[in-house]
Amino acid sequence: LFRSVDDQVDVLQSIALLLQIEGHQVRAFESGGAAVESVVAQPPDVVITDLSMPEFSGWDVAINIHRVAPDIPVILLTGHAGTITPSEAHAKGIALVLAKPPDRDSLRRALEYVRTNSRTMASKRRVLIVDDSDGFRTAVALLLRSHGHIAVEAEGVQAAVAKAHSGESFDVILLDVHLDDGDARTVAQTFRAANSNVVVWAMSGSDIETIRVRVPEADVYVEKGELSGRLFELSAPRQSRGDDFIAGGRPNDDNRGTE
Repeated sequence: LFRSVDDQVDVLQSIALLLQIEGHQVRAFESGGAAVESVVAQPPDVVITDLSMPEFSGWDVAINIHRVAPDIPVILLTGHAGTITPSEAHAKGIALVLAKPPDRDSLRRALEYVRTNSRTMASKRRVLIVDDSDGFRTAVALLLRSHGHIAVEAEGVQAAVAKAHSGESFDVILLDVHLDDGDARTVAQTFRAANSNVVVWAMSGSDIETIRVRVPEADVYVEKGELSGRLFELSAPRQSRGDDFIAGGRPNDDNRGTE
């Protein structure tokens, strides 16, 4: 099942027809907002969206779909595909950028690409590393990339909050609890307000109890010396916040009183 989104009815109908000829079931929407609402009610295998639409752009479609259903690949259609870098596309939840208008062969190749890569994409995490030590951030970023994840760096509270306000979406925040330019809790709270499913790892060279006190709303507490040995846990199947999905993580609400 596919979602196709475009405010140009003729383009929308053409893409829907090409997909139907290939044997796919298609639901077509002229409104990005309506398409996102439909994803919540009936998740599709793939979403194909135009970029330039009034009120709710293709970026908005991808960002909002990523928040409610991060494993659904989104293909972005645009007449300016060559101007969008892979890092810009991935930062906003885009699996593939496709030149508009697509023909039958290019659509087929695009769908084959997202199918082939769906398992890898599902286990790949977008991780924001928030730490004011350049050396530590760089080392962690290299480790994350070696595990197949996408690593983005922020040197402190202000840089991290700016990324949240820009619409960048992350699956995991690796958050140093001792930051020179502000309260680390601000980072956790800002991203949590934008995406309730984001998982926050609070980290420090201090002991676990000290880390818990500094950022009590975090999901996972880890000492920096143990971080490299636990990064494999990022590739575990996605689970909701509050689940006991990781050793050392925060217990769910029913057990919180035992901390």
